[in-house]
Amino acid sequence: MKAVTRAVQKIGRVTVNPIVLALIRSGRSVPGVGPESVLSLSTVGRRTGLPRVTPMGYVRIDPDTLWVVSEHGRHSDWYRNARNAGTVMVKAGSGSRPGTVRLLPEEDPAQVLRRMSPMLALVNRALWHDPAVVEIRLGNL
Repeated sequence: MKAVTRAVQKIGRVTVNPIVLALIRSGRSVPGVGPESVLSLSTVGRRTGLPRVTPMGYVRIDPDTLWVVSEHGRHSDWYRNARNAGTVMVKAGSGSRPGTVRLLPEEDPAQVLRRMSPMLALVNRALWHDPAVVEIRLGNL
């Protein structure tokens, strides 16, 4: 199953992610998704030390708390990088804020997806293998 997870991760990394990131950077909306529903999360590669940026859908729980569904749970590269680095940078809308991540194993990924835009939920569900809900706690710059 690890080979399947890696293949799906690579497909997302080389096809979907660059397109979504280009749309976010240009200030345009992702088709079928409101601009308040997608963020870009920046981490540092745990092995390379290089910057890594990943787009993802999110649900705002409160002004300082976001939930995302990690398609591959604790095996997602972005999650492993974030845990290793200890902090992330989150760009949502026009602002950026630092944050920390925490796995929420008690939360149901399907329930969280129901709170996202239907397009994000469809893409997430199509790519997931061992999904998990991850909380992003935002701090101040």
